[in-house]
Amino acid sequence: MADTKTYVSYDQIHELCQQTAKDILEKFRPDLMVAIGGGGFIPARMLRTFLKREGSKNIPIQAIGLSLYEDMNVAGHEEDMIGKEVVRTQWLDFSSLHGTNLVGKRVLIVDEVDDTRTTLHYAVRELQKDVTEQAKKLGVADETKFGIFVVHNKNKEKRAELPEELMRERYFAGEHVGDAWICYPWEAMEIRDHTKKADARQVAAAAAPAPTPAPAPAQAEGFVKRECTLTRDTNETKIKVALSLDGGSLPSFDGAANTEHATQVTGAQSISVNTGIGFLDHMYHALAKHGGWSLFIEAHGDIHIDDHHTAEDTALALGAAFKKALGPIKGVRRFGSGFAPLDEALSRAVVDLSNRPYCVTDLNLRREKVGALSCEMVPHVLESFALAAGVTMHVDCLRGENDHHRIESAFKALAVAIKEAISRTGGNDIPSTKGVLS
Repeated sequence: MADTKTYVSYDQIHELCQQTAKDILEKFRPDLMVAIGGGGFIPARMLRTFLKREGSKNIPIQAIGLSLYEDMNVAGHEEDMIGKEVVRTQWLDFSSLHGTNLVGKRVLIVDEVDDTRTTLHYAVRELQKDVTEQAKKLGVADETKFGIFVVHNKNKEKRAELPEELMRERYFAGEHVGDAWICYPWEAMEIRDHTKKADARQVAAAAAPAPTPAPAPAQAEGFVKRECTLTRDTNETKIKVALSLDGGSLPSFDGAANTEHATQVTGAQSISVNTGIGFLDHMYHALAKHGGWSLFIEAHGDIHIDDHHTAEDTALALGAAFKKALGPIKGVRRFGSGFAPLDEALSRAVVDLSNRPYCVTDLNLRREKVGALSCEMVPHVLESFALAAGVTMHVDCLRGENDHHRIESAFKALAVAIKEAISRTGGNDIPSTKGVLS
């Protein structure tokens, strides 16, 4: 947790609610707000003023209590668990289904800050369970959609995740801030002193000259965001791929979000993989996660025959997307290497963005299958990716007993190597003595 304290006033929070309300109305139009106490109560009430449409009723506000940062001092909750485990202190009353009915509604969850995302994750998950139970009792199947509004979102690594569709379409933050300790006015013992500090911070920020740091890669000369979308459609497979080599949001793409295990959305990445072959999803997920990519893959293949066409074609599609997203090989390191362990297994990968496709693998797999993926397809997947991506790859498992571990450590090592190879050097030089990589 950061030591720096940032003071914010009621006026500043009021302005953030007002500024964000227009976006919420355009994209979500909630029927009900659920405030997470105690930080969500006041922002929810402020926000309701700006969400009210002419001729319509005020949006109802319900409250739930979740404890994460407070010292709970109850049995079973050691001090080192505070900030990691969410505990209910108050919940919605469903004794009257018509009084608090979530089914078929657009529910906006409101909190003061998205810090580790643990509390928001818990709230969405548990409220969704309540919706399922309510729908059974009412005998209806109307869809409930959840959205989130936070006054502040901290740009930091999160401990928990939220559904991809929610993050993409129904997540609203008044302000994105660094990892400082935010002091809210409802926590102040001396409100006048607190407001003075908040106002002084705002005045100082307005008066300070605009910082002129060295440009980030996204602002460097000649920068083009490294992303693409493509489809591969044959009689054997139909595949959609969206890829961003620099992470962040994915390029616009008409694809359905996957809700299986190979889905992960954080502030830095968005990953959703569904090939119909679970273990292959797991490997593409690992490749994207540790390579720093955002990735969407949706595949429909003839897996009723076997896994060959789907595994091969998704690797070819991903390789082609990689090559297209990377573009001309200049201003990058070109070479990359990586090691990755997984328990007893240790793998090594070395990559050259040579535009000379070649793949050498030595994984020494012993089983016929891991999950629904044939082990003989693993080196073929790597080879297909290398050929379509135009890269030279050497991937070896140096030791290991468990084939799952051997394969996963190999994909993670490859991710580390690729991440290094595509990292920017800050210039525009072609990394070749020939002066060309084509």
